[in-house]
Amino acid sequence: MTKRKRNMIKVIVLLAVFAVVFLAGRLFYYRHYPFDRIRGNVVLTVDGKKCELTEKDISSRKNIDFTNEASVHPNNDGSAEIAIHGGNYGTYDFSVSAPQLDKKSMRVKCFQPNWWNVMDFELNIDADTRMDTVTYSGWYTSIDEYGNTMKDSIEIEKRLSNDDDNGLFFGSI
Repeated sequence: MTKRKRNMIKVIVLLAVFAVVFLAGRLFYYRHYPFDRIRGNVVLTVDGKKCELTEKDISSRKNIDFTNEASVHPNNDGSAEIAIHGGNYGTYDFSVSAPQLDKKSMRVKCFQPNWWNVMDFELNIDADTRMDTVTYSGWYTSIDEYGNTMKDSIEIEKRLSNDDDNGLFFGSI
């Protein structure tokens, strides 16, 4: 084989590898994603008044694999950003409370349908202490098996209590 043919084969192989990586790049990217896999912003309103969320107002439970709890970063507008590393199949939980809620809290469960999913969300929580109700609204995104982003909305009203089944559950199943 001549030197020219060897160089031509190398170029073709290199172009083929580049094409595969380019076309399937999203699949590789999300499976080797180095950042937090569950990220969101939470806004809490109690009886029509916006509450300023702090690290003390949001607590998280460890997943079955004992991954780190959520990191919470309050924003200047009173909302808080939440980041959970994720990286496993299953449910990741956190609770939101405030002094105005008389020791009641809202439990939020984010479901990861696979270990490589990346989820972003925006969650508005509106609690009415007179009616003992809480309305959850917002949106979340998830990644399908082909690397495409899907967006879905959140809109549900529940009773305001500390029962485990009265919180919010979202995520693709």
